[in-house]
This record gives sequence, structure tokens and C-alpha cells, in this order.
Amino acid sequence: MTAKPLTNHLQDLERAIAQLSVKEKLWLLERIARQLRESDETEFPETSQPEPEIQRPAVYAHRGASKEARENTIAAFERAIELGAEGIELDVRCTIDRVAVVYHDAEIQERAIEQLTWAEVQSLDAEIPTLTQAVQYCKDRILLDVEIKESGYEAEVLEALKPLTIDRFVITSFKLDALDRVKQLNSQIKVGFLIDVESIAFLPNARTLNQRLKAIGVDFFALDWLILNHPAIGQLSPQVFWIWTVNQPVITQKLIDEANKPDNLRQIAALITDYPDRALALRKGTVE
Repeated sequence: MTAKPLTNHLQDLERAIAQLSVKEKLWLLERIARQLRESDETEFPETSQPEPEIQRPAVYAHRGASKEARENTIAAFERAIELGAEGIELDVRCTIDRVAVVYHDAEIQERAIEQLTWAEVQSLDAEIPTLTQAVQYCKDRILLDVEIKESGYEAEVLEALKPLTIDRFVITSFKLDALDRVKQLNSQIKVGFLIDVESIAFLPNARTLNQRLKAIGVDFFALDWLILNHPAIGQLSPQVFWIWTVNQPVITQKLIDEANKPDNLRQIAALITDYPDRALALRKGTVE
């Protein structure tokens, strides 16, 4: 049997593609694009050993143990580790000389971080760590939830996270384009879309949003606890949620109970709190 020339195969492929619907063509293009991204991904160390299973839901300290030490500082991270939190949520911005720094607000002393050099940031506030410093301090000690505050410096964030294995951190953001860029750099990184009381009013319809989320590869949603039962949230996919900022004991207990219900339609995977010790004590009493 004589093999067909390559040109004939290409012509057959062109005819097959021409018969596809627009929706099918878009799906095919997305698959091809994802394969290309995966072939040139930012690499992280391989996981050497499986992590011990964390009880549900995981407890993350909001900006570190921010009620006992200054938020987003090494001192707050150390205290969160001492209290037994499984993870830390922290905020990342970027200086004009492309240094990723751990800080929540857009300004320091009324000066925009994005317009400052790292040296200037240090001169204004010596307690602000770089993301690299935070990663080195927390490595092998606690998990990280890294919130990217603006888009445009995703590569710098991933560069700082390179000492970690890919199962030791997640990326969250209110900016879908930032999450999309992270997935382009490494599709294996888990990313979460942040939604709060204000932003939920501006979300597109569920069908349009879910299509975008699926195309990006969003793994979970990080929600303000006040909107967990909003009708729009029930239409999102996947139904996997990290809930913030959960400080009230009654709300904390309700979420712990839901996280441990068998066959629950939605998954409460993590709680982010200013009081990790209280959440851990409640969870311990529930699970045991």
C-alpha cells in the first residue's frame, strides 16, 4: 500500500477543519494554544514526597497572623506558623524596577508602589519584604496563597516562587487577565478568581463567564463570605471555594460543618481568617 504524500494529508486536514462549526473551531484553537503553552512553561521543582493530608477546610492566615503582628510582614508569617496555620494569604505588588513586593495597598506614604524602586520602598518602610524573601522564609514551613493585585508582573511573581514545588502555592486575583497569564506561563499552577461584594455586581452572565473561566483554566473561586450564597455564585463552575475573611465563630463553624458534609455539591476547600488559631480550634472540635 502506497503512503499518501504529506500534501494530501494537509489537504484532508484542511477539508475536515472547513466542515467544523465556529464553536468547534474555537475549541480546537484553544486546545492547540494550550498545548503550545504547556511546551514552554515556567518550570518548578518536582514534588519529592506527598504532603500529609490536610483536614477540611484548610486554614489560611489572612496576610499572616495579622491580629498579632503587622500584616504582610515576616513577623506575621512567623506567628502564623507558630499558631499552626496550614497556609498564609499574602498580597503582591511590583515596583518600577520589577521587584515583586509583599504589600496590600497601592501606595506607601501617598506614593504609588508601581512608581517606586525597591530601594525607595525600603527607605520608606523597611518592614516590607520582597516576595522572594517571603518565599525563602516560608519554604517547607507553610503553604502560600499569593494574590496578584494588578496584571503585568505575573512572570516576576512566578520567578520568585520558583524555589517552591508547584503544590505549595496557589495564585489568586481579581484580574482574570492576570490568571490567564499565569496559566500561560504554567498551566499546572492552581489559580483562583477573587470575587467580593462590589465586583459580583459587574460579573457577566454565568454562561459567558463560565466560558471564559474554562478557557483560562480557573481552578477555584476565592469569595468574600458575604456572597457565598448569592444566586450568581451557584451558577459558577467549578463549585470549589476558598472563603475570606472569616472571623466570626458562628460563620466559621457553619463553613467547617459544610466542608465536612459527605456528597456536598459545593466544596469549601479553605478558610482565610485573621484568627487562624480560633478556626483551627473549631475545626479540631468538629472533626474529632
